[in-house]
Amino acid sequence: MTSEELQKCYNHVIDMLYNKKASSPGKMVIKENIKKTYNNVNAELFLRFILHDANIDSLKTNKDVLEYIVSMKKQKEIKDTDNITELFGGVLPVFETITIDKLMSACFDRLDVINRKMISDKFIISGLPWNFKEEYYDDRAN
Repeated sequence: MTSEELQKCYNHVIDMLYNKKASSPGKMVIKENIKKTYNNVNAELFLRFILHDANIDSLKTNKDVLEYIVSMKKQKEIKDTDNITELFGGVLPVFETITIDKLMSACFDRLDVINRKMISDKFIISGLPWNFKEEYYDDRAN
């Protein structure tokens, strides 16, 4: 191959990975969108857990949760980028990566709307063998 052909192939690969067009997003862009959506869903689920299942009498509304976060941030000198484990003990591992600002966004109902167009069916199916399938079957076996 000539250097021009190699450059053309390289540009094509970069485009396949990092293309930001809504009509044909690159694989890395799609994976980043999935990660962002996953984190948003976890923040919403954790908020619902606090409000409905945690049996904490003082935290029954979004406003209660926000007031608790603000008071604990002042007491413990916690930043918005810290994880919620700084505020809540015994958090399930799936929720440990939620940041305080993400939980606050869930309280204000400011999390992004899920854009399914950025996650193609072809991408999900191609990801099953190496990303999702093994974990799914391992969890089901236990």
